Amino acid sequence: MKPFSTNLVGVLLIIGQGCAISPERSDADTAQIPSAADTGRQPRQSPAEHEEGARDRQQFLEIAEQELRATDALGLATRDFVNALPEERRVVLARDLLVHNDPRLRSFALWRLIEMRREDHAADYLISELLGGADFTGYQWSWIHSGDDTVSIRMYLAIARKLLPNVKTLQGIEAERAKAYLRTGGLLPALPSYSDKAIVQRIEESRRVLQAIEEQAGQQ
Repeated sequence: MKPFSTNLVGVLLIIGQGCAISPERSDADTAQIPSAADTGRQPRQSPAEHEEGARDRQQFLEIAEQELRATDALGLATRDFVNALPEERRVVLARDLLVHNDPRLRSFALWRLIEMRREDHAADYLISELLGGADFTGYQWSWIHSGDDTVSIRMYLAIARKLLPNVKTLQGIEAERAKAYLRTGGLLPALPSYSDKAIVQRIEESRRVLQAIEEQAGQQ
């Protein structure tokens, strides 16, 4: 799929005409947001699939080590190896790499999931980064400037769907970080204050923006 490049200003203006934040919404609106268990879930693997995934990971790491030793960066060899795998094995490999101790491999894995439009599988990792105090400015800058106008909003939706149902379990600085991202992430204007109902509506608005961007891209 080619990256989308659309008239974002036009899309946001059109969407914004019907997107004023309503101060009151029913409890049913909150129930529309999937629980954390419903998004980005890794299917249970059979023993054979587990062994296959372990082989993929080992082969990838051997190729990556050679490239990093030679150029201090991942290049065509690692990308070609991953692209040759069936998509579900690419997803499994990327998820495994998200917990690697090398940030270069974690970044590589994150972008492979984004390219496959499987960003829900990265939600746990990104939420951990967010709550741990990682500078999300860098993430959001890279998503906005990726050349694909859908990435920033897709990442917001992936994170928000999983984060919102669990906000009430957070305390202190973690709760502040979660609420700040839910208010400000993605493409929509930031909310001045936090409420669950306003965030539910913001998620719904973000979905409409994403749909409008994709529809506009399909007409070009």
